[in-house]
This record gives sequence, structure tokens and C-alpha cells, in this order.
Amino acid sequence: MYSLGLAHAGIHTLASYNTFRHNILRDAILLVLVDTVTSILCTLVVFSSLATIAEDLPTEEQELTKLVFVVFPGLLSKIDTHPWPIIVFCMIFFFGFNSQFAMVETITTAFFDQFHALRRCYVPVVVATCAVLFTTGIPMCMRGGITFFQFLDKNITAHSFLFLGLSEVFIVSYAYGFENFMSIIRDRMKVSVFKPFYWYFKVMYTVVTPFFMLVCLAHSLHKRDWSRDAWGVTGIAFALFPFVVVGVGAVCALGRNRSMGLASLLRPTSDFCPEYERRERAASPQTFELQASATPRLPRGG
Repeated sequence: MYSLGLAHAGIHTLASYNTFRHNILRDAILLVLVDTVTSILCTLVVFSSLATIAEDLPTEEQELTKLVFVVFPGLLSKIDTHPWPIIVFCMIFFFGFNSQFAMVETITTAFFDQFHALRRCYVPVVVATCAVLFTTGIPMCMRGGITFFQFLDKNITAHSFLFLGLSEVFIVSYAYGFENFMSIIRDRMKVSVFKPFYWYFKVMYTVVTPFFMLVCLAHSLHKRDWSRDAWGVTGIAFALFPFVVVGVGAVCALGRNRSMGLASLLRPTSDFCPEYERRERAASPQTFELQASATPRLPRGG
């Protein structure tokens, strides 16, 4: 989940630029396979290299950031051939650089989708986003910056990704409905979903994934250090901020629709549909209704 950045919405954002009937099933399988293979390969390379430079490493418990700042430099110092240090350095550089593409695109796309008028100012919005992110990253490059980086990394990613991912899975599987979700993929996107894949997705979406994510979230909250000093309280505020945002959004939505009740907010409406369908409805409502009623539905799992 962390290596793919699922709850970060990077993949969702990039996938939103595909055509509506793009084969998302094929892309999903390929992404998971490639991510798994590269993760295993990197693990073998790193841990096999640790034995070579073990005498040069500090004895205290290793932090995640020491993989780049301690292990890789120590490994490069053992390599005599000249091209390999340059290649490894380029790998680290492009690893961070291409990650920024997805992160910046996620932020800017959210602004463009929420405020359509900003789409006419695409370049200024992207430049302003990069400038703000660059400015907020300057403290991490100063003395003690690694401590600040570890503080953010520990508190922002510890619980929020699990909570947001669990919310997404719950909304798709139970609020919108798994059958409605698969109906869009089969009937509207015209992606063939074979029965083994259908039942696999149903079990994973409705049972296995929410259960394991809930267990992992509860475990991470249970093992957290809830100290009440200044840094501890600040860390708790950072960690629980996504929970508060989602809760406030739910309360505001309930307040705007309090006459309809809570149950109405957990049921999909006819307005929740692909954008092209909303445009067709607005252009010719009667023609679209006739076309929609005449469109045959594919059998379940086929």
C-alpha cells in the first residue's frame, strides 16, 4: 500500500487522464506485479549489501532514512569501478524526481477539479504549487532538518494513509455498493471481468481488505506514543488531522441534508455518474434516457 501510494491518490490522479473505456483491469494487475517484483529485487540488493558494509554502520537501531544517507553512501565507497556510483546516484535522483510528478499532479488536479476557472491558469498554478512545496522543504535542509523530516514522516504517514484507504474502500464497497462499482466497469467502461477475477475482487473489496486495514490502523494507534509534551502533542495533531477533516466534512454534509437523514448520505444518487454521462443528460435528457434504457447489461462476472 505504501509503495504504490494508494491512499495518496497519485495513481488515481494519473489514471483520471485515461480515456473512459481504458482497460484499468490490465493496468492494475501490471502495476501490482511490477511493484512487487521491484520491491523484492531492491530488498535483495539492500540486505545483501549490508553484509559487505556492516562494519562501517553504526550499532544503534537503523532508521528508514539511513537507507539513503548511510547504506547507499557506504556501499558506493566500496565500489571501485567508476560508472556504478554515477548510476546509483542517478537512480536515487530520478526516484525522488518522478515521485514529485505524481505528488504535484495530485495537488494541482484537485484544485482544477474543484475550481474549474483555474484550468485557464494551468502553468501559474503548477509553478505556485512547486514554489510552496519547495519553500516548505527548506527547513529539512538546515541543521536538524533530518529530525524535522523524521517527525513529519512518522506522524503523517503512520495513520492517515490507512485511515484514508479504509474510508475509500468502505465508500466503494458499502456506501456506493460493490455491484454498482462493477457495473460501471463492465457495462459502461466495457472492460471484461472474468468470473474468477469478479469473485476475487468481491472478497477482497468487501471482506479481506477492510478487515486487514482496520486491524493495521488499530494496531498503529495502539502502539503510538501518546506523550503530552510539546512535540508529542504536535505530532498527535499532525497524525489525527485527516481524521478531523473527514469528520468535519461528514458533519457539514449531514447539516446540509439533515432533513433527508443520515441514511440518504450513504446511498448513491442518479447524479453520481461519469462526467460524460452528466454532459449527455444536460444536452438531451430524453435522448439519453432512451439510449440508457436500450443498452443491454452484461451478465454478472462476465
